[in-house]
Amino acid sequence: MLVSTQPIQTDVDAEEALAKLGTNIAGFVIKTGDKDKLDVTYINAIYDSGNSTDFANDKKERGLAYTNILSIAQRI
Repeated sequence: MLVSTQPIQTDVDAEEALAKLGTNIAGFVIKTGDKDKLDVTYINAIYDSGNSTDFANDKKERGLAYTNILSIAQRI
């Protein structure tokens, strides 16, 4: 689910754009492949605003999400 979207600008420095955005980006890219194949990519980018507590919590949440995703793959 997309909470909010913005048009993609091709002439923007990615690091500068993330710094201005000041938020974390997370989501899935799901593509169908050949026959019964489904490719799922999990993306999670954490913005470090200089607040080490928030950054540490975000990294912890990312780790938990990644662990949950791997456990789903093992159960399929």
